[in-house]
Amino acid sequence: MMPIRLFAAVFTLTIFAATPTRAALYCDIPQNPDGFVALRDKPSPKGKVIVQMKAGDEVQLLEGSRGKWVEVLHWHAQDRLAPGRKGDTRQGWVQARLIGACG
Repeated sequence: MMPIRLFAAVFTLTIFAATPTRAALYCDIPQNPDGFVALRDKPSPKGKVIVQMKAGDEVQLLEGSRGKWVEVLHWHAQDRLAPGRKGDTRQGWVQARLIGACG
């Protein structure tokens, strides 16, 4: 039997992928043993690291996906909600398994 958390994540990503026009989906960057999650310029471990995302940062899932990689917009912490910081984003690629809860 599939654990509930895994089922919920698969269900959410399935619905997200199947919806032609969708609202923005924001996801957390969780704690990671390395201390960061790499945002890269292309969907490959060899891609240049654009920024080292930290736990508590947020990403918005974009349309792009290639295998285990998804294209995202990145904000530091809660900058997405700060009026003067909304434009301070970086766009790149991250392995989907390294993204936390979405909502």
